[in-house]
Amino acid sequence: KAKNKALELLNQLGLTKPPIAPVQIAGVLGINVHLTNFTDNTISSLYDYQKKIIYINQNDHITRQIFAVAHELGHILLHNDWVMSGKYTYFLKTDREIEDYRLHSIDISVEKKEANVFAANLLVPKQMLNEYKNLTNTMQLAQLFCVSLDVMDYRLNF
Repeated sequence: KAKNKALELLNQLGLTKPPIAPVQIAGVLGINVHLTNFTDNTISSLYDYQKKIIYINQNDHITRQIFAVAHELGHILLHNDWVMSGKYTYFLKTDREIEDYRLHSIDISVEKKEANVFAANLLVPKQMLNEYKNLTNTMQLAQLFCVSLDVMDYRLNF
């Protein structure tokens, strides 16, 4: 479901080349993205559904910020009722992209795992990756797609 929703969104917006810009996608969806300095520096992102604002930790690495926006978009598009139910929680720095993306972590909710699957498929869709993977190395691919090496490694190997 998460993968299909990400691909559907990319198709609707006509996005066919990397890098994918989740902040611009959020804008198209009527959602603002603000960089902030959380008092709790373990928080990477937070979505305020009432204000339609995704707050991103300005102290995180840029690839983490990009992934966090995509993660929050996953919640918005897949779990809107869950977000509004009060069960939604921050995206924490301890919620590693890859552990959650692989769906092996038992410490986080299914919704968090699905949001990470959505984010990975939004930022590094398989069809785009297939176009570029033989032209360059993993580091350059990660830079091209604006994701961490861990995310790119996982997308290449699984």
